[in-house]
Amino acid sequence: MDPDAAWDIWDIDKQASLIAEPLAAGTALLSVLDGDRSVPPLSYYSNATIKELRKAVQYRVDFFVSRSAFVDSQRTELQRHSDAVAPSPTGDEATQDAGVVPAPQPTAKPSPAPAPKPAPKPDNSSAGVPGKRPSNAAPCRKYAPGGKSFTYIDCVTKQPI
Repeated sequence: MDPDAAWDIWDIDKQASLIAEPLAAGTALLSVLDGDRSVPPLSYYSNATIKELRKAVQYRVDFFVSRSAFVDSQRTELQRHSDAVAPSPTGDEATQDAGVVPAPQPTAKPSPAPAPKPAPKPDNSSAGVPGKRPSNAAPCRKYAPGGKSFTYIDCVTKQPI
């Protein structure tokens, strides 16, 4: 999402929910990496490897912390903006007299269109009778072991013709 674009409350809530889980997981992983290195799972790794893992996890946690702070500032800005454009107790006339043009209020996101129904499968049988093959269909065959020869069979009963 473009940081300069106007946000609405749904965008902010979505961003916050996308940040919360990896931030919590990263914080928990940091506490594991800071734990006792003489017991599993840390005992399987060298100190240098653990140091590199911790550095990589800390980098991602720092990213999510800064992203969370940005989302919180956007939420605060949106709240401050919506408080500023809220109608005064005397009505809209007071804001119009002051030369303030109220900003449009966020609207509800439209619900997604329902998924289209799958197209019906084409009927390959003649006259729509189940089990009846079209007149132009190739005859059914039963191949001998090795697949070099075959015998024509009835497609329904699987008996030789």
